[in-house]
Amino acid sequence: MRPWILIVFAMAPGGCLSGDDGFNGGGDADADTDGDTDGDTDADTDSCADIPNGPFELQEVQGLASEDLAFDGDGNLVGSDDNAIYKSAYGDGPSIFVPDIQFRAGMRYSSDGDLVICNNSGGYEGGADELTRIDPEGVRHTIISGLSYPNGITADRNGFVYFTEQSANAVRRVDPLSGDFSYMVDPGGIAAPNGISFAADYQTLYVSGFSGEGIIYQMSIDTETGDHGDLEVFATGVGSGTLDGIAVDACGNVYVCDYATSEDGSTLIYRVSSDGERVRLVIDPSDMGGYGFVYLPNMDWGSGIGGWDANKLYIPEGSTHRVFEVDIGVPSKPRAFP
Repeated sequence: MRPWILIVFAMAPGGCLSGDDGFNGGGDADADTDGDTDGDTDADTDSCADIPNGPFELQEVQGLASEDLAFDGDGNLVGSDDNAIYKSAYGDGPSIFVPDIQFRAGMRYSSDGDLVICNNSGGYEGGADELTRIDPEGVRHTIISGLSYPNGITADRNGFVYFTEQSANAVRRVDPLSGDFSYMVDPGGIAAPNGISFAADYQTLYVSGFSGEGIIYQMSIDTETGDHGDLEVFATGVGSGTLDGIAVDACGNVYVCDYATSEDGSTLIYRVSSDGERVRLVIDPSDMGGYGFVYLPNMDWGSGIGGWDANKLYIPEGSTHRVFEVDIGVPSKPRAFP
């Protein structure tokens, strides 16, 4: 997820691809099938072995979102146009949920049902960067203020949220009700952290780096206690290195947005196998035609409520606030909410 001014540049896609289809030997399964990353999902080893290779096509659907999107418990997609937060029922246009709130970064629902946003408006309007909680009635509550470009965000199933503080090179865990927090990665401990997401079993936290190094990091974690292991490298040489939003499917594969690297400057999305060894290009907007430049900063699977398909990936388009639906061929990991 990037600042207000979108700088478009074209680079040749890189990555640790092997073979014509991006896998050692070609055409084999994307995911580990030994069951150790499946968690309590509905995906079994056979379905994980048969994941389609892609690349997958974008299908535009009604909705509004900018840098990120989320799903509430009432069957709405929640997104922003950088100036307000909207709710969109599937097949319908957006309606305002929270007016007059300027930010351009991540948003996720906590397992308690409150929307939490990385409110990075300080860099744009002279305010203070903060983490903001929005209750179901749309009332805003400051969780933590004085931040340095909060950007990516995710939630566990025990009421906590985790976010990257990109300009501080840090990752925090916070109770969105009390504001109590701890550092998962101390300031200066990670280069330009951006996207963040849990593994399918919620025992590993993944963080993408916007450093130009093409690194996805991982960290083991006990989400009940907050105890965690050291930050480790999960995958290297991914795309151009400017890695944005991140997501994980039910089979443990990690999906990451590679900022503005296709032939026309559009975002590419890669899928990394659960062992971090195999990387495959699964979405290339420049190869689809009809959309022009496409900026894809983040993604999430549908909630399964109100038409938002739990087996499809939904992606915001950051430059025009469109929403795309992609049948990726595998469902999400278990959701924290709804």
